[in-house]
Amino acid sequence: MTKVRLSRGWLVAVLAAGSLFAAAPGAQAAGSDPLFVFVPKPPPSPPALPPPLGYLEGPCGMGVDPLGHFFVSDYYHDVIDIYDQNANYNDPKVTGATGFIIQLPGIDPADGPCGMAFDASGLYVNDYHRAVIHYSNFFAAPTTLVGPTPNGAHNPTGVDVDPTSANVYVDQRDHVSVFDESGAPLEEIGAASLKDGYGVAYSQYPATAGYLYVPDAATNTIKVYDPATDKDDPIAEIDGSQTPEGEFVSLRDASVAVDRVTGEVYVIDDLQPEHTEFPQAIVDVFHPDGTYEGHLKSLVTWGMPSGLAVDNSETSTQGRVYVTSGNSIFGAIYAYGPEAATTEAIKLPAALSPPPPGESGALSGEPLAPGCPACEKEAAALSADNGFAATAAGKGAAPAALPSAGKRHKPNHHRKARQRKAHRAHHRGVRRAK
Repeated sequence: MTKVRLSRGWLVAVLAAGSLFAAAPGAQAAGSDPLFVFVPKPPPSPPALPPPLGYLEGPCGMGVDPLGHFFVSDYYHDVIDIYDQNANYNDPKVTGATGFIIQLPGIDPADGPCGMAFDASGLYVNDYHRAVIHYSNFFAAPTTLVGPTPNGAHNPTGVDVDPTSANVYVDQRDHVSVFDESGAPLEEIGAASLKDGYGVAYSQYPATAGYLYVPDAATNTIKVYDPATDKDDPIAEIDGSQTPEGEFVSLRDASVAVDRVTGEVYVIDDLQPEHTEFPQAIVDVFHPDGTYEGHLKSLVTWGMPSGLAVDNSETSTQGRVYVTSGNSIFGAIYAYGPEAATTEAIKLPAALSPPPPGESGALSGEPLAPGCPACEKEAAALSADNGFAATAAGKGAAPAALPSAGKRHKPNHHRKARQRKAHRAHHRGVRRAK
């Protein structure tokens, strides 16, 4: 079985620039612990607000601006939270928050912000499976590059930017649309080969500069396009056959990012796509030539999608990797330094069984991975009274905010919405209906 399918020209180009790749062979064998795992902690009685006054709820996107600040899309709060990359997140008293962008014009109230991309012209936001919107500043009307299609078949699932040309790349499921900085359409990539794309990453690494990395859930491969040589077909496909599972398990709603200095490719693979209340996902890491290097040390709770970003700024934190954990309340942010991949095995928790036919309710079990504090916090908060009585601190703290009225839940979040509703009713002294 071919583990990495690639054209000879692509391999030669990457190997010719091998001296630019900073990691020595075997450097990733042991791996590294996260620099920090940050779960925003509000005051004892938090209002229904985002951090620093409340918890993250549905962190489904990450981004890093040219100054190295990292941003988190807080889906259910309809805001984007901003953090100082230099704060000491290992200090439990530190929030690191510098503010949040609220009431984003152009975001549909039924959805919310997820994927992000930055360039000198501002911020691009992927309104979850609905649109991509450009904000040059927050005092002027935004520009919608791509809106929803009548049947939803081409609704965007990811966005990235070439900071040099300012061209914008939008994944529209069966092709990638390219726009110039004014928003004018330029071309389409992968229309003959992409089937079900989620996420897109533009490479700034010299040996692969201009390449587009697009996870395709239909084939469970990462398709690598070089628009300069072929706009229709990929020049390579990374099939995940070198990973511990021998393949990618599920790339639906995947996130992907590329380090501009090392060329390393990061992608989130959902390891438990069915019958799991807190599904676990892994961040796989690949060399620029497509070979498997390992994975980030801790599993994360799959966010459908989870946020993933590499700091490609010119600051001292360049190369830092951020990934979110959690798909509803008590979301967390994991941060790793460069070259943090490991080949150490991670034991997956057993998947849960679905409810019997005709019945509903939370699945039972403890689908937690070692080293996943966010998972443990989320599970603990739902453990007592059939998952509704426990609180974040375990001492009567107010429950997390409910999703905005009318918001369309992301896949597999309907159960969590019911849980939060019953959770709030419990704290109001109302007995949950059986």
